[in-house]
Amino acid sequence: MAKRRGHGEGSIYRRADGRWAGSVEDPGGQAKRPRKYLYGKSRAEVQKKVDLARRAIEDGRPLPNDRLTVGQFLQWWIADHAPGRVQPRTLTSYQQKVRHITRILGKVQLSRLTATQVERAFNQLLAEGHSPGGVRAIRAVFRTAMNEADKKDIVSKNVVALADGPKVKKREKDPLTVAEMRAIRAQMEGDRLMPLFFVGLAMGLREGEAFGLRWSDVDLDRGMVVISKQIQRTRGGGFVFDDPKTEASKAPLELTAGQVAMLREHRRRLKKERLAAGTLWVDHDLVFPTPRGTPLDASNVRRHFHKACEQANVRPRRIHDWRVTAASWLADLNIHPDTAKQVTRHSQSSTLMEFYTQASSESRRAALEALDGLFNG
Repeated sequence: MAKRRGHGEGSIYRRADGRWAGSVEDPGGQAKRPRKYLYGKSRAEVQKKVDLARRAIEDGRPLPNDRLTVGQFLQWWIADHAPGRVQPRTLTSYQQKVRHITRILGKVQLSRLTATQVERAFNQLLAEGHSPGGVRAIRAVFRTAMNEADKKDIVSKNVVALADGPKVKKREKDPLTVAEMRAIRAQMEGDRLMPLFFVGLAMGLREGEAFGLRWSDVDLDRGMVVISKQIQRTRGGGFVFDDPKTEASKAPLELTAGQVAMLREHRRRLKKERLAAGTLWVDHDLVFPTPRGTPLDASNVRRHFHKACEQANVRPRRIHDWRVTAASWLADLNIHPDTAKQVTRHSQSSTLMEFYTQASSESRRAALEALDGLFNG
C-alpha cells in the first residue's frame, strides 16, 4: 500500500495497487485517526466522495461512510436537522417515531439498508400492537429522514420509499346533520363553550386555530377574523403560539351577524370571569380560554362535546368533524368549490372536492325526488 505521508488535505493520489485515494479532516475521528480516507476506482469517483465529505463536515452531519448506521444518521437528523424546520409538536412526534425505528434498525449500516429490512421492521411493529395507521405514520417520518440522506448523497436511493407500509382503511368523514346541529345547539344553550363550537369550529377552523384565536385577530365592528396563530402543545404539557398550518389559513374570514352577536355576548361573559378570577387570571388575549384565561385542552373539549352530544341524543363525533360539517354543508348548499375552498381554507382542492362527490343522504334524496318529478311528473 502506498504511503500516505505527503498527501495533505484535498490531495488525490493513486495508490500502488492502482486504486485512487483522498482524505479530509474528520472532526469526529479518533486521535490516532484524525483524517477520513476515501477510495475509488478513478480520480473523479474519489473527488466526488471528498466533496460530499466536505459538505457533510460543513453541515455538521455524519460523514458518509460504509460504517454509518441507521441509528447514527437518525440521531443527527432528529437532533441537528429537524429542529427549527418543523413545529415543536411535530418535532416531539418525530422523536417518538424515530425511537421506534432506531430500536429495530439502529445498528444496520445505512448504506446496506434494504426495502425488505424496512418492511420486516413494519411487520414487527404491527406484531407489537401498533395500529396500521401508526406504522404508516412511522414510515412517513422515516421516509422524510431518508429523503434528506438521498438529497445529500449519503445513500444512493431512498429504500423506505420502495418499502410498502401496511394498508389503512380510510376513515369516513362524518359530518353533523342539520337536525343534529340544532339538537346540540339547544342542549348547549348558555354553555360557556357554545361560542367555541358554533362560531370557532363552525367557521371551519382547525382545533389549534380555534384554541389560539385572539381578540386582537377579531374585528367585530367589521365582522372579520384573521387567523394569525395557532396553539401547539409541547412535550411536558406546555404550549406555544405557532404560525397556521398553511398560507391559505391566514386568509381573512367574514363573520355572520349571528356569529358577531354571539361573540359580543361571549366577550361580556369573559370580562365577568376575569373579574371573578382576579390574580389567578392569565391573560393571553384568547377568545376561547379556560375560566382562568389559559388555553383550552383538546381532550377536555372533546369530553365536553361528547357529553353534550349524549345529552342531546346525538351520536358523538370528533371535534374535527365540525370542520368536516362546514365543508359538507357548503357542498349541500351548492356553493361553488372555489368559494368553499376560501371559506374552509383547504390548501388542496382535492380534499374539499371529496365533499362535493359525496353529497349527504338528504341531498341525494332531494336530487332523486327532483328527477322523479322531471320524469314522472
